Amino acid sequence: MTWVEQPTGKRITPSEILEDKARKLMSKDIRQRMYWEDKFQDFKDCLYREDRTRKGKRLTASTRRTILNRVASFFSNNGLSFNMPRGFRSSIKPSEEETVEDKWVLSKEEIRSIYVRAGDKQFS
Repeated sequence: MTWVEQPTGKRITPSEILEDKARKLMSKDIRQRMYWEDKFQDFKDCLYREDRTRKGKRLTASTRRTILNRVASFFSNNGLSFNMPRGFRSSIKPSEEETVEDKWVLSKEEIRSIYVRAGDKQFS
């Protein structure tokens, strides 16, 4: 997790992350309590900005969702779940390249032209 660094620039270990989240949850300051949720949001934004892996492949919406689920499950499996709005991770939308067009519905004229080209002359 290269994106997790302290203000001093020192990287912190996963166990230190969990200890820090547990300590910050006890704070009365809302900004302190929501620190890791904000980091999670920053990470989500980073996934959209970079949009490519080290190997040059594009990140699909399902890949982004999987990555975010792994990060969130890291906290929840250790008893420190995120305080995020419902459907936060499912709000990841596929890009225009990933979207599939709706079902193609033929018009009557297209159907007639198909029959004509197929050799069935009764519909012309």
